[in-house]
Amino acid sequence: ARRRSDSRESQAAGRPVRLRNCPFVSVAVRVQPNFSDEPVAIWAKQTPEGELQRRVCCHRGYILEEYEFSRVFGPEDSNSRLFHDLQGPALTSSVFNGVNETLFAYGQTGSGKTHTIFGTRQDAGLLQLFVRRIFDQAELSPGSTVHACCYEVLGDSLTDLVDSQAKIARGLLQAEDVVYDELFIKTQRCRYQIVRVGCMETCLSLLQDAAVRRTAGISSCNMNSSRSHAVVHLFVQNPASEVSDGGMIPSSIGALTLVDLAGTEKEHENPSERGRKSARLLNTSLSSLNRLLRKLQTGSLDESERRQSVLNKCLWEYLRPGCGIALIFCASPLLRHRTMTLSTLAMATDSKLIHSQRKSQFIHIPSPYPHGGPVPQPQFSPAASPRSSQADGRYQAGWASPPPMPKAHGDRTPRQNSQGRTTPTSSCKGKGRGADFCLTPQGNNPEISSPFKALSSQESRYRRAHDYGAPQEPEFELNSVADLEQFCGYNSQSPAALQSLVLQNEKLKRKLTKTRARSQERLGREGREKEQLGADNAALQRECEWSTELLMFDVLNCCAALTSPEFC
Repeated sequence: ARRRSDSRESQAAGRPVRLRNCPFVSVAVRVQPNFSDEPVAIWAKQTPEGELQRRVCCHRGYILEEYEFSRVFGPEDSNSRLFHDLQGPALTSSVFNGVNETLFAYGQTGSGKTHTIFGTRQDAGLLQLFVRRIFDQAELSPGSTVHACCYEVLGDSLTDLVDSQAKIARGLLQAEDVVYDELFIKTQRCRYQIVRVGCMETCLSLLQDAAVRRTAGISSCNMNSSRSHAVVHLFVQNPASEVSDGGMIPSSIGALTLVDLAGTEKEHENPSERGRKSARLLNTSLSSLNRLLRKLQTGSLDESERRQSVLNKCLWEYLRPGCGIALIFCASPLLRHRTMTLSTLAMATDSKLIHSQRKSQFIHIPSPYPHGGPVPQPQFSPAASPRSSQADGRYQAGWASPPPMPKAHGDRTPRQNSQGRTTPTSSCKGKGRGADFCLTPQGNNPEISSPFKALSSQESRYRRAHDYGAPQEPEFELNSVADLEQFCGYNSQSPAALQSLVLQNEKLKRKLTKTRARSQERLGREGREKEQLGADNAALQRECEWSTELLMFDVLNCCAALTSPEFC
């Protein structure tokens, strides 16, 4: 708790927060149990008692290879062992500190990925263990709220797996606990629900029902295998609070993303036509994700990778620099799967080059209250429009809620951004809620400390409220410096505030100078290109005229030859 408070106070003071020297596991390998009498090709190397397994052996016929990773789990290790050895409690604390943590289950078909993430009735999966840990820690963090969503990706389609209406009918959820986010895929708009959950039982039931609705089919290994990529987001929002010196600790946002990837499979090995078609779609999306992971390994990730597939688009905000990434590579030990297993181990070896620089995500909500005044605690809920700014689009208490389907503002990424939506406080089985804020997990979260940014944020709030038809507050007129101080919440007599304004002014001047220079360079380049195009056009016109004259000369000669007496 002290570490979290220190990190948030550092962010409030303007210092960047980076979680370093954390015992997180980046790459782990899990060897599936052998349930048959077939020969095996890989196994976890035994270590002395008390030491962690870090090596896996692979028999390649003539040589025996060893691979070393952060952690290796054998067939005897349970999901609970995975959770603790993968530093599950530390990952949960990182999420409560405002960090986006992403955990992948990667491997071939039938290697135990779904069992690792979703578990069974006898062996709880990582999802259930993380949910329990999150709500245990939420009990120690007053005002923290938890939101969950689950969807599947298959090819160019996204399908929501959450059924909140059944929980609303049973009284476990309120209608205002459910909002919608959307993702534009080519010409289609795909919507999925984000549900605010107040107790562990409701969250587990909601996500377990979602897992049952996941697409399944025949594969080369199982008669009932997962045929889509399942993505689960668990968002944790901590409210803003005051510190002893009168400052404000901003609201922090963290997201835990669990990804159960569909297994890689050779298309021709699937026994059904429908299975071969789904294998083709899954392999295509996995290839795009592999390219993204390769870019992460070399540190050359760029925006173009986000557009390569729907899966990349959904996970983009949770794989960018500043996020924590952990990969669990599941491998089959059977000899007949050795080729696919070697490919999985090669990818796991290369993924050790991915280094996560974790950064906390904070929201700075501009307030019209001056420093030292009361801290407003309106009730918010995560909203559906993911294109608004982190500090934008917040509705004050008492305003009307927007309609269920928000306006579309261009291309959207799941949970890339959010805007607020006013809903009354609700409870789950008698458990009270604290202040609930807008969820906005985003890779690059700029700190809004400038009164100018705060002013634009307020204008955006009024504009979005007008778009939704909500009643607006009377406009706040700025007639004096005191009005500006009251509106933006800063003291013009403070040397630190004036120095901040001077530095921002100098920064804007330098940016304007660079922009003008780039504009002049662009104009000059376009002018030269225009001149070159004009010269090329003139040369083409002369060549056409010369070709026309030559053609006419040849035609006249032919006509003369045809009408000559010799030809007759």
